[in-house]
Amino acid sequence: MAAEALNTPINGGVNETEPAFNRTQPGVRLLYCWSRAAHSLAGNCIDGAFLKDFESASESVSSCNQRLTNRTKLMKKRYLVSLAGCALAVTGCLVTSVYPFYTAKDVVFEPALTGSWTNASDAEERWEFAANTNNYRVTYMTKNATNVMPATLFKLHDNLFLDLFSPEMNDEVQPPPIPSHFLFRMTQIKPTVKMAPMNYEWLTGLLAENPKALRHHLIGDEKDKDKQRLVLTADTTDLQAFIVKHLGTAEAWKDPAELVRESGGKTTAK
Repeated sequence: MAAEALNTPINGGVNETEPAFNRTQPGVRLLYCWSRAAHSLAGNCIDGAFLKDFESASESVSSCNQRLTNRTKLMKKRYLVSLAGCALAVTGCLVTSVYPFYTAKDVVFEPALTGSWTNASDAEERWEFAANTNNYRVTYMTKNATNVMPATLFKLHDNLFLDLFSPEMNDEVQPPPIPSHFLFRMTQIKPTVKMAPMNYEWLTGLLAENPKALRHHLIGDEKDKDKQRLVLTADTTDLQAFIVKHLGTAEAWKDPAELVRESGGKTTAK
């Protein structure tokens, strides 16, 4: 029964008119179980069928089949998103995608991006970009936390973008966060870096009015929109088509954060 459930197409967005996607797609199986876990926790109950589904999905994504053996822990843990979902202080919540925003042919490398940077409006927020073959190892630091993640610079229609990837699962969070991609539009790399994320509020509003504009799924309490989280489930081709379509849509992009290069422990003037 669990296998049949995982092979059944499920809705891709907020209502039955939206494009469906199949739970056997990479990452989507765990996304489906993640959603069910959030709903189950909201209702303070976990059913046996859900546990079987989650264990089956976990085998194809990570070794998290042991993470749901303790029913009490599931009851007590609150629904959380992974580090970059809302933790990056640059602009608040970021648009989250199961699939990457780039393909291999889109990848570029800019040596000028490597080095240490400080947010021009917050001296306690620092970024370090280290070269790693054809991508970067990004260390994001604030007063209270340090996060490390891979990042890939890519180009679409002569516009530069940065795909940040949060690959790690977290044993302390149930349901576990899904490995996720986050998008920044790089409007400038030198002498300072300017990076603008897609506007999460704009995107949620657009998809609420036109759910078929881009395949997605809502995680969280379906009865309380303020507790829901939008996750894009469209494949890379559709993601890129959507990005290109809205390159000229001003409200689609947040104001850019500006990073100033550090020199000898001090930031370099503009």
